[in-house]
Amino acid sequence: MKVCSSCGFENDPTRIFCQNCGERLEVSDVSSDATPAPATPYRYGDKSRKKAHKKPGFARLTVTLVREVIGLAILAALMAALLQALRAPDAIPPPQTAKTALTSLLAADIQAARENPYPRSVDVTWEQANTFLASRLTALEGTTNVLRARFERAYILGEGDEVVLGVEQRLSHWPVYLQLTFQIQSSSQGTTAQPVAGQMGRLPVPRFLLHYFVRTFQDVMDALKTPTSWISSATEVTLTPEGAKFLWPGNGNGNGNGKVEP
Repeated sequence: MKVCSSCGFENDPTRIFCQNCGERLEVSDVSSDATPAPATPYRYGDKSRKKAHKKPGFARLTVTLVREVIGLAILAALMAALLQALRAPDAIPPPQTAKTALTSLLAADIQAARENPYPRSVDVTWEQANTFLASRLTALEGTTNVLRARFERAYILGEGDEVVLGVEQRLSHWPVYLQLTFQIQSSSQGTTAQPVAGQMGRLPVPRFLLHYFVRTFQDVMDALKTPTSWISSATEVTLTPEGAKFLWPGNGNGNGNGKVEP
């Protein structure tokens, strides 16, 4: 309300002249309840008045930049690992056709060597071994795992004193190779094959994951249980670039008189 300074009459705030006496109302003629509170003057060093928006400093920009660089580096590492996992390993043997007759002959030779009363050895080339695998694993062809990868074939090759068992699968028409490396150790008690390394494509499997990686070969291991028993009864195994030589001691130290399944 505007209060007239001449007669004290309270006028409407929009009036210019007093409604009672007709005097011109001054701007200062305003009641105390309508007077706005004076603004608090700013004093230097007063921390209570802060700027609404603070521009990011150099340190904050540096931290943000470092985070982005680390994120890009991790993404690049994951992409590189994926590409390595999808690349085919070196020295993969060509696919072999299943040959039942050859498999039966090889099984008969091993049976004769194991049951012979005298020490006897059998030489097996890697080509013969892979043909044997092709004949032995026909039931697995076309089967899929939990990742919907389709089994194509298994293969074996020698690397020094180690043997590599590989599995080729198809994931959406893309070949995926899994390889398990075994360390062969022979003694008078027989031969053992200890898994020492794994590889997916060209990507090595970390040592602490090897136990779980071995499980992906379970179907192949189950299908090769009988041939594995043949090898375990040999007292000496010699690996060459061309194949492997197995020696059985004779005198019934193999599997007794059990028949070897082809």
